[in-house]
Amino acid sequence: MRIPEDSLLSKILTPLIPALIALMQRFFSLTIRRRYLNREALDSLRGQSKPYILSVWHACVLWAPFFHKNHGIQAMVSPSRDGELIARVVEWSGNHCIRGSSNKGGSRALIALLRLAKSGHPSCIVPDGPLGPAFECKGGILTMAQKSGLPIIPFHYEATRQWVALKAWDRHRIPGPFSTLYMSYGDPFFVPAALSDEQFDSLRRELEKKMMENMYRCQEAAGYPPGSDI
Repeated sequence: MRIPEDSLLSKILTPLIPALIALMQRFFSLTIRRRYLNREALDSLRGQSKPYILSVWHACVLWAPFFHKNHGIQAMVSPSRDGELIARVVEWSGNHCIRGSSNKGGSRALIALLRLAKSGHPSCIVPDGPLGPAFECKGGILTMAQKSGLPIIPFHYEATRQWVALKAWDRHRIPGPFSTLYMSYGDPFFVPAALSDEQFDSLRRELEKKMMENMYRCQEAAGYPPGSDI
């Protein structure tokens, strides 16, 4: 059942659900063992206080901010009602949001992210959001990297015990308590400032490949067949 956005129930649930998710994340995290794959790809940039663009599949969008608490990340989040829930979860993690997507307000959001990047703020973009198809990279993140000169860092997580929303288009992952969580980072991916349309599309497909390779490595470490729906 779809709850009308202007209903009293919606107004109650909109702030309540993110708060409950944030509390669940904090509780679960007390029991989760964390393992990192290629974390130096991110740490080397953070150690030099250099901004970057974290690239996260929609499958990991809800928990990725929590695993990067207080990093000062500016995340692009859809202006939809579902995006509002995600935005509030991001804020609970000590990070921040710019509202926009490939469907609505994307250009304004990219301009805002570029302005913040020049001030040294890292960004986060979900290249297959807001509505998929899952694991297909759209071009907005490359435009951001092209205009800012910042490296793209792919990120993915899988847990040895987790819930996967098999009926959802994004196959969203929710780590379970008492699990081992694997977090994997890809190497920095740079996009040249000057590109033809063909070169731009070739790099888009190359980034998609790098993100999938990073996901497969993470799945294999967690004990799942690479590329499986789990």
